[in-house]
Amino acid sequence: MEKRAIALLVFASAIYGLNIITVKEGLNEGLSPLTFSFLRTFFCMLFTLPFFIRSRFELAKLNRADVRNVAIVGLVAEAIVIVLLFVGQKNTSAVNAGFLIRLTFLFTFPFAYVIVREQVGRIIGLVAVLMLGGAFLISTGGRLTAPMFGDIFVVLAALGLGFTNAFAKWSMKTVPADIVTWGRFFFGAIFLSAFLVPFIYGDFTIINAQQWSLIILAAVFYASFVLTFYRGIYMAGPNIAALFFTAGAVFSALFAVLLLGEAITLEQIVGAALLIGGAALLTFKK
Repeated sequence: MEKRAIALLVFASAIYGLNIITVKEGLNEGLSPLTFSFLRTFFCMLFTLPFFIRSRFELAKLNRADVRNVAIVGLVAEAIVIVLLFVGQKNTSAVNAGFLIRLTFLFTFPFAYVIVREQVGRIIGLVAVLMLGGAFLISTGGRLTAPMFGDIFVVLAALGLGFTNAFAKWSMKTVPADIVTWGRFFFGAIFLSAFLVPFIYGDFTIINAQQWSLIILAAVFYASFVLTFYRGIYMAGPNIAALFFTAGAVFSALFAVLLLGEAITLEQIVGAALLIGGAALLTFKK
């Protein structure tokens, strides 16, 4: 695998870990999850605008199908998935939600095969098994709660992300990765406005300075993640990118220990070893 693609995907995983920590802090500060999600997407659209402008000379080459494809990515990844996660997290445990969303890579495999004809080799199958075990241990400490109603919505969110991983790669056949990224946030903000603003607009007037700072910081991390992750999808394909995203659970756990003072268990250490080992094996074989 090209070294630049590896570096991009590792960086994306680390940045996503920081995003998770920032979102936790924002929710702990009393931010509504839906308000937080909408404002994060809106600021992500602003922060990635320079990358869109830099690619503006490619816009003349886009046709209606290209715009439609990017709009689909935005609708699913930044609107439908956001709502599904919100409903799911409200109706299940944090442990279940944290693990189930990591199943995204399993859903990416079939979508990648159908949409971009990217096959899963034997080595990726082995890596997937290692990372599934690692994600389970590091996200849950080896202890899932009983299945709950919200689990269905979290799994559907993971399904949506798996689809957009593959569909974004399809879109990048004719649309630069940075335009796909900005379009994801642009169309996501439009769809979220239609769905959410009537219910959350009152929250905008009561957000304090600390909460605004966390929203903006989360947007910086999230925008950086999507920019680098989509470039990684373009260079390495959706399957490899999704596996590295799963390995990002290591960064989430590490930052939780370093920045939030959370304890780490033996099970999580074993899970981290499995995730790192799977990523190393994948990198070596590629």
